[in-house]
Amino acid sequence: MMIVVSMLMLPVMIVRFYMGVFQMVLIDFPLIVASFWSISAFYLYAQKVLYPKSWLKAIAFLPMLMGAGVALTLSNTKGVIEAILGIQTSFARTAKYGTQSQKVKTQQTAYKRKSGWLPYAELAIGAYFVYMVDFAIETMNYFALPFLMLFVCGYLWAGFTTLYQEYQDKLQWQRAQKLSAAQ
Repeated sequence: MMIVVSMLMLPVMIVRFYMGVFQMVLIDFPLIVASFWSISAFYLYAQKVLYPKSWLKAIAFLPMLMGAGVALTLSNTKGVIEAILGIQTSFARTAKYGTQSQKVKTQQTAYKRKSGWLPYAELAIGAYFVYMVDFAIETMNYFALPFLMLFVCGYLWAGFTTLYQEYQDKLQWQRAQKLSAAQ
């Protein structure tokens, strides 16, 4: 559903451009509040229960939490579609380097991840939202900017982080290969 909402935002913004400010506030404000209220209330209540003395500080992290939720939409959508279509894919477990007191030599780990097309799709959708931010500024739809920036940051963060991590894993794997060949 988040992918559908993402793709429909530009047409909705075009339609809203022809509406007055009063109609935009009357329609948009309740929808945005309803969209974010449940996740915000859930997160803040959990923080209040876990950290009763300092839970108010968690409010500053709400935008990052929502951006991270946006970042997960493509990978979750891919997983749901694969499950519906009965496509058997392996669960790619991420490498864990231990929480024990002993150190684990990461160079000996031959872990190499292949992300495929997903980070590039995330970057493309992030670029689409950058265009929508530009459109919102041009049409003076400033109320939409914070909401759109969550999508920009979420999708671009997901794409760039995945590609960066894959690049770092590749470099680490190459260093491990060189070290083992030298020994």
